[in-house]
Amino acid sequence: MKLLFIVWMSMMPLYILGQSNKTFTVTGKIKNHKDKIIYLKENSLEKNINRFADSCTIKSDGSFTLKTLYTDEHLFSLILSKNPKAGRVCMLVNDTENINVQLNISNPAENEIRGSVASKDLQDYIVKREGYYTQLEKLEAQKNDTDKLKTKREQLFSNLNIQYSNAIADVSNATVAIYILSSNPELEWEDALATATGLLKKFPDSKELISYIGSLEKWVEKEKELKQFNKDLMGKKAPDFILPDMEGKKVSTGSFKGKYTLIDFWASWCGPCRMENKNVRVLYEQYKNKGFTVVGVSLDENKKAWLKAVRQDKLPWTQLCDFKHFSSEIATFYKINLLPSNLLLAPDGTVVAMNIFGDVLKNKLNEVMR
Repeated sequence: MKLLFIVWMSMMPLYILGQSNKTFTVTGKIKNHKDKIIYLKENSLEKNINRFADSCTIKSDGSFTLKTLYTDEHLFSLILSKNPKAGRVCMLVNDTENINVQLNISNPAENEIRGSVASKDLQDYIVKREGYYTQLEKLEAQKNDTDKLKTKREQLFSNLNIQYSNAIADVSNATVAIYILSSNPELEWEDALATATGLLKKFPDSKELISYIGSLEKWVEKEKELKQFNKDLMGKKAPDFILPDMEGKKVSTGSFKGKYTLIDFWASWCGPCRMENKNVRVLYEQYKNKGFTVVGVSLDENKKAWLKAVRQDKLPWTQLCDFKHFSSEIATFYKINLLPSNLLLAPDGTVVAMNIFGDVLKNKLNEVMR
């Protein structure tokens, strides 16, 4: 899940004039960096803001000072590039007017935050979570899918869930709570809504939390519509869509009839997609000579990133992409708003399953490929 941030640049002058503002100041030092400029990015659900609030040149000793006006509490990010895909150096909460940070690009776990309890709690949560994900990536990199590795993987996911549950139970700041909720990819929309609504009793004055709950309510409705759409689609013929392959040749998704075909929606920037690619690759090798194939439909916008990911993940099946992101005709038809997504087609082109992954996909293929 992700926080639903909306760009609202044109309204900013009115917002600033109409509110009583305070100054949020971030000072600090950064080491092991190659960049000349550091940016302060502001993210607010309640104010519909996702903007660069300030920037400055990093001094020769690594020191910097960033400032911006604010009225309410929300998230801020320190980043070293305006590239939307650039990673954050640090995330902060403006629960106080002055924060000092000591940043180490080589080892973010060593970042120190002073003056903000909420920012420190957020940093601790992120460091622990990233530690689990690093261990998961190392496990996924191992080619042998043994029972021992599966047990380790399950234990790591269990630890992640425990960390999430403990963090939600102990959270003392509404903005941090929103981040924790939105960072759990396993959480269903209805469960997230129930948890957020419960947190409102703890943080009744949080405008950010109220806005987040409103966003979740919309996603719950969308999910209900999607489930009904998927239900209506089951057993029906999937329409044909024509998209370019890696060489630019037009390919119809209906040209694979005669085989069980997995239409796999993914993107180079989607971490869960890249992890699922490994599972799909194993199943592809197992069934490719028994009447099964895969058609990858990327929702990338950048061709180089797409092709690089295909090479890195060693995906041997047909890959299609029209670089229209979620506005692609096929993504719009199937109401794709989250990745990864997929649908399994029978040899006659009828839909037999949707959005099945991991062991569920494996078991389904074992069933239909007998």
